[in-house]
Amino acid sequence: MAINQLTTANTFQEWLTATSNLIAVANNLTDNTNGGFIANSSIFVEGAGASLNVRTLANINTLQANTFNLTGNVATMNVSSNGYIGGDLFVYGNVTVSGNITLDAIGFDDLEVSGSANIGQTLVANNANIGSANITILTGAANTAIYNLINGADNQALAFAIALG
Repeated sequence: MAINQLTTANTFQEWLTATSNLIAVANNLTDNTNGGFIANSSIFVEGAGASLNVRTLANINTLQANTFNLTGNVATMNVSSNGYIGGDLFVYGNVTVSGNITLDAIGFDDLEVSGSANIGQTLVANNANIGSANITILTGAANTAIYNLINGADNQALAFAIALG
């Protein structure tokens, strides 16, 4: 609420009304009377060591910050642009990725897939014992290459059998 300027020309009643209005504003700030304090303006917290500490709840329509440190439990978080995590990320639920995942200079020590794994390009096993893997279905280029090798081995065996009598 706007409080008009007072001068020595104002009456005692005008001074009394203005003082009552100031007391009401102060009470709204300190005691949360009448549902709180509404400011139709910007609030700036600045200066060396300045901080804003909301102890109970803050409903913020748009948050803009140079640095945002988040601790505690967050029920839902939507990031509409990029998210950068400078430390470890622990996920205790499911992860759904609708785009691509790029691994730069990092990888997996162990990868366990309890369902299907569709490999779009090449699966390379370095120092792995593929013979001990329980592979039930092989499709695509790997399947074709294996059957071509088996077919070639069958033909060689037949040729040796004929030659050796």
